[in-house]
Amino acid sequence: MNVFRKGIAAVTLLLYALPAFSQILGDNEETSKFGYSRYFVFGAGATYRSFIDQSLSSRKYEKAGPTAAIANIRLNENKYTELWIQGSYVNAETPNGPFAPARIKMYNGLIDYRHLYKIDFLNEMIYDVRVGGLLSAQYAHKNAPHLEYSGKVDDYAMSIGLSGKIAREIMFDDLPGYIMLDVSMPLFSSSSRPPYLNKVTALETEKNSDNGFFANNSIGLFGKFLRLNTRIHFLYPLKRTTNKLRFTYQWDYFKIKGASAVYSAEHTLMLTFMFNY
Repeated sequence: MNVFRKGIAAVTLLLYALPAFSQILGDNEETSKFGYSRYFVFGAGATYRSFIDQSLSSRKYEKAGPTAAIANIRLNENKYTELWIQGSYVNAETPNGPFAPARIKMYNGLIDYRHLYKIDFLNEMIYDVRVGGLLSAQYAHKNAPHLEYSGKVDDYAMSIGLSGKIAREIMFDDLPGYIMLDVSMPLFSSSSRPPYLNKVTALETEKNSDNGFFANNSIGLFGKFLRLNTRIHFLYPLKRTTNKLRFTYQWDYFKIKGASAVYSAEHTLMLTFMFNY
């Protein structure tokens, strides 16, 4: 987990240094009757995930797998909103070592809603900076077939936090493109984790058993659920249209504490098409 800790430190420093993003409207973009430029976004790519889930094992699992996303973006000179829905799958395995190899199938889904406003920061002639809030929900299902009685685990987290973005315009044959950075993190969350090694260690009442997945829910401030989401985008304009291609690198780290803890880091490369409507 040393790589994860170094990544957390780097992103934390980056969060203080760049508390934001958004993007400047191009002259050729279609706008709605309310004065917004709107985009429907869909894309796909590859993700590499590494995680330790104490409800299953103390060993690290890692693997690459597919990911896909859809989104809706609205922006004008002062406001930016984004609804982002993403899913991924990995058939993770343990690295080579003294133990027998094992695999865990992991299905992950998340929904992020960002609502940002432009602020006066840096040079407005060069940078466009926006800050605001993030509403987020994520769910993960893991299946470890080699664990006969404790191999299926579900966890979730819902959170409210901060988000910021910064963008700079770059030109492609007289057409405006952008390089962008956004950073998000939760402040208040509600999350659920199963017991250690997915085993119940205390006598449960019938009521708790019926609650099942929701019986382990806990609410807390920053630290109970920690997620650092960082994305770097290269926005390329398509000629003769108002649509765009976006190349994205995403680093997503999260930690959930509870009856057992989970640590996960994910590197994602994605190509998305932005349809201006």
